Amino acid sequence: MANELFCPTHGPYDASYDTCPYCSGEYKRPAPPPSLSEDDLPTDLGFNRPQAGGMPMVDTEAPTELNPRHRKGKRFLDHDEEETDMGRQLQEDITELDFEPTGLMGILWVKDGRRRGKIYPIEDDTVIGRKSGGLILDDPKVSNPHAKFKVEDDQFVVWDFGSRNGTYVNGERIREATILKENDTIKMGDTTFVLKILSD
Repeated sequence: MANELFCPTHGPYDASYDTCPYCSGEYKRPAPPPSLSEDDLPTDLGFNRPQAGGMPMVDTEAPTELNPRHRKGKRFLDHDEEETDMGRQLQEDITELDFEPTGLMGILWVKDGRRRGKIYPIEDDTVIGRKSGGLILDDPKVSNPHAKFKVEDDQFVVWDFGSRNGTYVNGERIREATILKENDTIKMGDTTFVLKILSD
């Protein structure tokens, strides 16, 4: 401020005074408050007890309650446990399929090809093709339709529709309906599948 002077001992003061009012004894600074040690501070670990003036007083001798009771005699956590109740299975929690199993089912796991690691379900009459079918392989080496899976005598059978590049089972090009077993490899175009049969 423009109306202030500066005392090297006490800092700035109003310019209306000729000298520093603190040095001249005209003003007295309040004494600094005494410092508190940690032992002088109250610990708020107990419970509150009303004092005569209505203000709560901290009882530092009381034990800390870890499981306080509700007015109805229940622990506070009991209500929460009833709401979430993770241990009990309710009827609406059970997943139900809205269709009946259609018999033998299997999966084709892509061992080699652009979709390596993917899994595709198959069942009776699943058709594989480049543009249409139950399993579509966007591959120029796959015909449309290319092959079909059938279930005969509780076994998977694969038929090739006379595709240009053929269907291979365990490395051999098939010319007729071929019975498949668990872990057989089926190659169509650039994709090689491994058959996994799902049992009941």
